[in-house]
This record gives sequence, structure tokens and C-alpha cells, in this order.
Amino acid sequence: LTMSGATALVDKLVKLGVVEREADPTDRRAVRVRLSESGRQAAATCDQLPGAAPRSITVAPGRSRRSRASISSSL
Repeated sequence: LTMSGATALVDKLVKLGVVEREADPTDRRAVRVRLSESGRQAAATCDQLPGAAPRSITVAPGRSRRSRASISSSL
């Protein structure tokens, strides 16, 4: 997933009301994306499905973007 592809995906999710963007308090260049209330409700519903995937991953600080992309693409 390219940066522009990720941005387009987040744009669509924002329009659907599933996620919200917020400024990163420690880095003015960064924007955080978090689930909205309706996104949390949808995730909770999905958690009840058999074989549900993990809802989030954490990548250790200092990992490269390539490492993060590799981890994300394997989910």
C-alpha cells in the first residue's frame, strides 16, 4: 500500500464515518487515525464472528516504514 493509497483509503473511511483523523500531539507533521464511535461498534460486532482477526497491531518504535508496510500487508 503506497502513501497515496493509504490516504485514499483513510479518506473513504472518514467519509463513511468509520474513522476520524486527529493531530498527533507530539509531531505536527503526523496525523493519527482512530475509530469513530460507529467504527468501534462495527469492530465490536466483527469481534464476535468466528475466526475474527486481531483488531490492531503495534509496531515497535524505530521500525522502518517498509517493516510496517510488510506487517500490515500480512494481516
